[in-house]
Amino acid sequence: MAARHLFFGIALLAVPALTILPGSASGQDALEPFCGEFDAVRHQDLITFINHGNEGVSPGDVRILRWQLVDQDGESIGVQHATSRVMHSDIEGSYPLMGASTFLFDNGILMASAFVESRDPSDTNTSSVRPLEWFVYGGTGEFAGATGSILTTPTGEGVYDIAFDLSCSE
Repeated sequence: MAARHLFFGIALLAVPALTILPGSASGQDALEPFCGEFDAVRHQDLITFINHGNEGVSPGDVRILRWQLVDQDGESIGVQHATSRVMHSDIEGSYPLMGASTFLFDNGILMASAFVESRDPSDTNTSSVRPLEWFVYGGTGEFAGATGSILTTPTGEGVYDIAFDLSCSE
């Protein structure tokens, strides 16, 4: 069990360094995220489910997710990583999850959380099929002291429009 946690820890630390390198394949300048309002697109990249205990979906199970973030021209601007932990539910067929996420950009990191409901958290073929609002509670670099919200809206298979609405104190 410890080896599996170590593997995921290493993977989550190593991937951002490889996936948010500056530069653009088309030679155009990509949007640089900033405090304020801006839009982006997110493409599903990875979903993993870790069963911690009882057979089937149960409290404590975890989903690990990763999305590539691009600007409206399709240029890479960063990566979103998230973990969602299954919580206890008295409603059959519905699983609440508490999500924590980091949005990694060249000019800083945003930290956010969200409450998600899923019919089957173990399904690794799909992420949210409804709009989801992430609540920003901090950041680094350009996003130091950030608060605000990030609304993700599904537009097709594994693709989401993202609306950032951020305020930064520093």
